[in-house]
Amino acid sequence: MAWPYLADMIKVIISINMFNKDTKNIIYVKDDTGTGVTSARLTGAADAVADALQSHWDLFASDDVWVSGVEAIDWTLAGGLSKQTTRTLPINGLTSGDAVPNNVALVTSHRSNYTGRSNRGRTYLGGFGEGAVAANQVQSVVVNAMMDFWDELDANLLAENMSHVIYSLYTNGAPRVTPVARVITSRLINSRVDTQRRRLP
Repeated sequence: MAWPYLADMIKVIISINMFNKDTKNIIYVKDDTGTGVTSARLTGAADAVADALQSHWDLFASDDVWVSGVEAIDWTLAGGLSKQTTRTLPINGLTSGDAVPNNVALVTSHRSNYTGRSNRGRTYLGGFGEGAVAANQVQSVVVNAMMDFWDELDANLLAENMSHVIYSLYTNGAPRVTPVARVITSRLINSRVDTQRRRLP
């Protein structure tokens, strides 16, 4: 079965270097203009994500880690064009001290107005310093900075006539013939430490 691409869809890949290995986080962005994904639109999406990372992620990230890439890919067809952010890279963490292991993360749950696993999403962003964790809880200042990151991302994308969406591939457990972009209506960040499915170095 061919991968189900979707009109007006952009896939943004955030690469974060932790312990000399890149971890990848994916954000799906919908181009709300409906005029087609272009090189300029890809650059706008990548820059919107990079700007939010620069403003908020770096404040709680350890100085042992850095964002090494923000790439936007035309996800409307196989082999779509890709563009890297025009912002200066790397984006370095600013918190002194050792980073937590690279499978430790703060998870954000993204919700839509629809039920079912395919209609919600999660993002695991790591890289924060050991000092941000106490008794298996991430400090509130880090949780607040993460929410500020999502708020700025939404604002940055809105300025580009884009929106962060959930890319729904299934319905009632069966693959969709055509994916659906679900509007994110709310987010929840649990301060409990979570783990990403990745190998330790």
